[in-house]
Amino acid sequence: LVTNKRSYLPCAIIGLLLVAVVAVALLCLQTPTTTVVKNVLTTMAPVMPPPPPPPQRKTCLFWGDPHLVTFDGARPSFYGDGEYWIVNSGPVQIQGRYMGTKYTYGLAATQKIALGGPFLGGHTIEVEPMETAYGGHILVDGQVVLTTFGNYTVGNNVAKIRYDGIGELPDKAASKWESRIVHMELPKG
Repeated sequence: LVTNKRSYLPCAIIGLLLVAVVAVALLCLQTPTTTVVKNVLTTMAPVMPPPPPPPQRKTCLFWGDPHLVTFDGARPSFYGDGEYWIVNSGPVQIQGRYMGTKYTYGLAATQKIALGGPFLGGHTIEVEPMETAYGGHILVDGQVVLTTFGNYTVGNNVAKIRYDGIGELPDKAASKWESRIVHMELPKG
C-alpha cells in the first residue's frame, strides 16, 4: 500500500498566523482606538511685565559767570541780566537770577538760585553768592539760615542743606579762593 504522506507544517503555520490575527483583533475590540478629550477650561494668572526701574539719580550744577549743567546734561548760557527758569517741570521749579559783576566785566553771573514747587512741600530755598557784597545768604521760606558753615533741615525733614568748604569745584580757576559750597539733599533724589 502506498500511503500519501502529507506535511502538516504549512497548515500549522497558517493556523498559528490565523490565531495571532484573531487575538490581535480581539485585543483591538477591547482597547478603544480613539480617545475622547473633555473640554476643560483653565485660567492662569495674567503675566505682568516687570516694574520699570527706578528713575536714575541726576545732578544739576550751577556756578560762576554763568555756568551750569542741567539734569539732562545740557549746558545753557545766560550771559544777559535776568531771571530764567532752569527747571519748570510742575513738581520741581528752579529759577536762576543772573546779573553783571565787576569780576565778569558786566557780563551776567549767577546771583541767586531759587527752588520751589510741590516736591518741597510748599517750602522755598534760595541761595545767593556767599560773598556779602552779592547777598551772602541761604534762605528758607524767606528767612536767612546758615550764616556760617553747618547743616539745616527744611520742614519736617523735607530737604537738607549743608554749607561747608568741602567738595570739588567744577571750575578749577576758582580754586584760588576759599571754598564755600552749598550742598542740598532734595526729595526724590
